[in-house]
Amino acid sequence: MGKRWSKLQSRLYNLMDEKAEFQIHCALYEMNSNDGYHGNKLPRYFITIGKDVVFDYPKQFDTTLKYGWNSYPWDCDISDISDVIEAYIECPENELMQPFTDDKWGITDILHACDRRIGKRRLIQMHDETENAVVREIIEKRLR
Repeated sequence: MGKRWSKLQSRLYNLMDEKAEFQIHCALYEMNSNDGYHGNKLPRYFITIGKDVVFDYPKQFDTTLKYGWNSYPWDCDISDISDVIEAYIECPENELMQPFTDDKWGITDILHACDRRIGKRRLIQMHDETENAVVREIIEKRLR
């Protein structure tokens, strides 16, 4: 998975507001012998807010459109997602709201909504401007 996941996860948790009940996980599942990829590990990134899964890669993403029906894109995307998370963590506070151009999955929208560095005024603005229901719910949870 590239970078040591537990360290990346821990650094990200340090930025998140406890009210959001944010958790992020990266798990590896071994492919079965009938799929042609036996022995390969299928990575899965998922984010929960409380008990609800709000981000689930690759489940929520149609990778066949991008890679074709018989490809195996997950190795590449998982390390790319980790790179986006790393860039988010390293981003200076004054540049935090700039678009993350490498984020093809919308993960930084969720991170923004959970990030304790983003104050109430900016959260209200984000809430009013976004059409993403998940992001709106997270912001509402934080503002209670």
